[in-house]
Amino acid sequence: MKNSLKFLVRTPLKTVLFFLLITAALTVLFTGAKIGSMTSAKIEAVESTFTTLGTVEQTNVNTFPQVTLWSQNENWLKSQDADPDSTPIEKGYFQDFWPTLLDWEELERDYLSPDLLQFEGAGYVQGPEKRPYYGAWIPELQVKQPYSGFFSVLEFTPVEDTVPGIPFLAKIDRVLFGNSPGEEAYLCDHFNPEPRSLEAGKTYIAFIPGSSVVYAHEGSDELVREFPIYPFPIYGHPNSQCPYYAEVTENFYDTQWGKVWENLVQALERKRSTYPVLPTDSLDLLPTFHKGLVSVKFGREITEEEFQAGDRVCLAPMDFLLEQELEIGDTLPVSLYYADSFFSPRVEYGDRGVVNYSCMNLLDDQYQVPDVFWEEEYEIVGAYLTTGVQNATRDESEITNGLLILPSASVGPVPAENMLDTGPMLSTTTSFIIPNGTATEYLEKFRENVPESENLEITFDDGGYSQIVANLREIQLKAAILFAIGAVVTAVISVLLLYFFIVKQAHRTAVERSLGMTKRQCFLSLVGGLMVLCVAASLGAAAINLGIGTAVEDRLAQEEQEYFSTEYSLWTREEAEAPAEVEAMEGSQFLLPIAGLSVLFLALIFALSLWLVSRSLRTDPIYIINSRE
Repeated sequence: MKNSLKFLVRTPLKTVLFFLLITAALTVLFTGAKIGSMTSAKIEAVESTFTTLGTVEQTNVNTFPQVTLWSQNENWLKSQDADPDSTPIEKGYFQDFWPTLLDWEELERDYLSPDLLQFEGAGYVQGPEKRPYYGAWIPELQVKQPYSGFFSVLEFTPVEDTVPGIPFLAKIDRVLFGNSPGEEAYLCDHFNPEPRSLEAGKTYIAFIPGSSVVYAHEGSDELVREFPIYPFPIYGHPNSQCPYYAEVTENFYDTQWGKVWENLVQALERKRSTYPVLPTDSLDLLPTFHKGLVSVKFGREITEEEFQAGDRVCLAPMDFLLEQELEIGDTLPVSLYYADSFFSPRVEYGDRGVVNYSCMNLLDDQYQVPDVFWEEEYEIVGAYLTTGVQNATRDESEITNGLLILPSASVGPVPAENMLDTGPMLSTTTSFIIPNGTATEYLEKFRENVPESENLEITFDDGGYSQIVANLREIQLKAAILFAIGAVVTAVISVLLLYFFIVKQAHRTAVERSLGMTKRQCFLSLVGGLMVLCVAASLGAAAINLGIGTAVEDRLAQEEQEYFSTEYSLWTREEAEAPAEVEAMEGSQFLLPIAGLSVLFLALIFALSLWLVSRSLRTDPIYIINSRE
């Protein structure tokens, strides 16, 4: 060993040169291995964290037909709740998206079944599910829904005989539900396709909104507030056969239609304590949760086991808990009395409890308030924030204020009489999850196996998975090239090292043997210094890689960042748990490949040195000395 070290000292140029060459080669090798190992870990983390959500929309149906409201004359009409004194007069008809009876009968109802999505080779991870939503009657809650400010059922008496389609002044006699617009108010039935004249002095009952529009009588510049008479809402939409109003005669409320109007009042009263409930098999199936627009911030999510077992647990919006003075861990007595499989709950309940009149679920097709079909107590296990969808339109999100989310399996079957409406597959109601990176393959099989595919639009959202993985694969390829270059250079330098430090020292070994050294001593004389040189070079390469390797990795990561930023989409639901896991792995990911490659390099050098020295020691020393150059 001593002679071996002396040999290194006596040949400083050769020693330093090979030390630098080995260090440089191993640095390249270690850097490629480190980046490749860390990139593989990130790909695994992305694979386990990201999901590919598919949403389905039937395209050959019009769920929101536009309607031009009937009016006998070109009356002046302006925006809702405008100030009559400051409103400019412009001609035009009032338009809205509320389907009337005639439009609703013409609406295409050839809805495709979600069973079409169950085709061979679909390969779903979860789903597909078409989610209904429920109406939960919870009278125990202290803060009611603000419906009283938006709708009223009242009795009125026209001051004069009315002209069909023209606003008329009426005396408000009685308010059965909601708020009174005043002792007198202008009313109009311009929603009615067949309006008729109302007689002065007679009493009528009608359903009106809490908001008004600014109107002007024909031939007059005077603007007045006018409250439109709405169609009688039943079965989820205003396509009822009930009149737009009814004359209140003696014993009216003992008649069939009188009891129907009383049922409407009862339904509106119940609606004030009704909150939407959304069943699902996984939060990942909800588009807003998948996109990270909504996430559980307090408590915990519903677990996969709870979803599968149908445990009585639920999630609630944080503002709902604050408003109702509830806490996580409290239980809610939930009484479900209707289901709607047409739109998402946001279409009916909108934002901040502002109900959508055209999609109200009040009475069934028999003009009755549906009976409660499911009663259970649910534990609130988590609270989510809805700030990410506050500005979303009704058809852009399935989340609405006061929405309770619970496992689908926790609710029993819905009786037919409680299913108030059904509709097509929509992006907010129908979704599924497929393995990451298989969207193209899925669409090919979908078009091949589903003849109705031309009427179904499928949209995939992988949260940026495809682009992230593509960039990581590119980094992985660069790391593999770097590793290959390092491996080739290390192999070449190792061959030269063994040649100059083992093969070329055969004469020296022969002399040492002639002087009485044992084979073991000769082996240590040759290999000892060589291994010290290789160990030092390995440690130097590891130290350099700690700095240079990190810089190279940062540069490659910067190239990835130029393609795609994960700041707002990567691991949003898990609150960056996956990146933290990767960062925690960085130490081991750095040490393991370097330590493993160092041991492998040193083992190969030692094994080859042992083989070459053993081969040299088998040759007679006299022969080697005599054959010296």
